[in-house]
Amino acid sequence: MTGFGIFAARKLARERQDLLVARQELEKSIAELARSNSDLQQFAYVASHDLQEPLRTISGFVELFQKKYKHTKQIWQKSSDCDLKRKNEASSKENASSSRISRN
Repeated sequence: MTGFGIFAARKLARERQDLLVARQELEKSIAELARSNSDLQQFAYVASHDLQEPLRTISGFVELFQKKYKHTKQIWQKSSDCDLKRKNEASSKENASSSRISRN
């Protein structure tokens, strides 16, 4: 081999070694990423499950509250309807009296 051939062979050997090292680092990164994704999926599952329980509890209490105070809701609705009716009547009376005042 000539001087140039030896130089080229060494350079190719170095480049091959660099490629092997880069490939090993890439495989290591891929394995680490897969482990990280697995951890994140497990965390998301646990967090989702842990958050569902308080929501079930709240839903249960809301259901009990609605059953216990069902009649009260109807009373509140009637009361609100009466209040609205009174406000409309008062507004109508105010409009009627202000139209009488403006005509005089």
